[in-house]
Amino acid sequence: MVFPGRRRSRPKGRQAAATLPVPAGRRRRTAAEASEHARAVFATLREAVGDEEYFDVTAQLPPDYGVLLPGP
Repeated sequence: MVFPGRRRSRPKGRQAAATLPVPAGRRRRTAAEASEHARAVFATLREAVGDEEYFDVTAQLPPDYGVLLPGP
């Protein structure tokens, strides 16, 4: 979603971001592991910023993120 007054294009002189390879010795996470880690991040965020700010942030996420958000 692009908010009014915002542009999707890059400013002149900036290049597109490059995809970096996975460093040696690191492994890819399974979907279950990634979900568990994301839930931990959201739970920590909620503790750090409080319920009101947390709601403001999570209300902007697509509905698919609902499965990663900790309950009340």
